[in-house]
Amino acid sequence: MEIPPLEPFDIDHLEPVTVEVMLRLPRLTTDDTREAAQQFSRVLASAGADDIYEQPADLACILSRCLLAVADELLQNPHNLLSLFCSPQYEPWFERRCDLLAPSAAGAAVNRAAIASTLDRWQIDDANRHLLTSATIILAVGSLGTIGRLPMQVQPETQAMN
Repeated sequence: MEIPPLEPFDIDHLEPVTVEVMLRLPRLTTDDTREAAQQFSRVLASAGADDIYEQPADLACILSRCLLAVADELLQNPHNLLSLFCSPQYEPWFERRCDLLAPSAAGAAVNRAAIASTLDRWQIDDANRHLLTSATIILAVGSLGTIGRLPMQVQPETQAMN
């Protein structure tokens, strides 16, 4: 089966801003983030969203929306979001400067509604929504700790020094 090329997910309607923040993050392994990525797609497939693999743009869209929702929560209530990692296996925590792409307040509300609508359409139950949320948090935090930005966030341009 040939997978069609992905179109960029347009987030302009979410009024995104890039915020430079210093975050205190847990140490995640590559296995943690790999398992989270597998959990994200496994949950969608097992919950009846099998056609998601025939529509890779839909998968990219929901993943992008979920990552933006995590970014918004990191800005609004980081301690609540990061409480998922209150375990010795994630120590020692470290500080990292991050360029965090997040929707505006109005955009965040639109984004949350779009996520809920999509998951309703795919008939994702509450337990699987929780698993998707956990997986997205791990993906976002792992990426922020490693590269200082979200996984699907375009790297800021840097000027070459000649």
